[in-house]
Amino acid sequence: LESGDTIETGTGSIQMRMGDGAFFSLQPNTKFRFDEYHRNPNNPTAARSFLSLIKGGLRSVTGLIGKDNRKNYRLNTPAATIGIRGTDFSVMSKDKGDTFSVSSGGISVCNSGGCVDVDAGQSAFTPNQTVRPVITLTLESSTPINSEKLLGAPTAESELSTSSSVVKDVQA
Repeated sequence: LESGDTIETGTGSIQMRMGDGAFFSLQPNTKFRFDEYHRNPNNPTAARSFLSLIKGGLRSVTGLIGKDNRKNYRLNTPAATIGIRGTDFSVMSKDKGDTFSVSSGGISVCNSGGCVDVDAGQSAFTPNQTVRPVITLTLESSTPINSEKLLGAPTAESELSTSSSVVKDVQA
């Protein structure tokens, strides 16, 4: 995969392990783009992982790029931009907005309306780029997150596994 490549899953799903150890699990009907992705083991500050979730859902566990320099990892969605803090997280982008859930670590969800930090066991939601993201649910990290009842529509939590038993982000 190279910078500029786009992946569309159609009715299937895909799991990818990147060269820096990052893991992505793309759900059915997802469109995902590598805006800028390159790793430089000799110069970690030059590495970049700038990505876009155009539609659909994914789970991400950050790799060395995000661990070496958090500012070099960014995931754009239709309603926000995510920055990471040693993280295993999920995001679902739908017509009604984007829902973000964190299994371990934390993310910063930002748009023109403002930013919110989302920590392990929390979920956040924003309907678009102009409404500040808000925390929608805070649970113990061992409790599965399901804000479907809270939001009244299927969300990342109801469609993506937030269990860390499948993949764990190893802290260096």
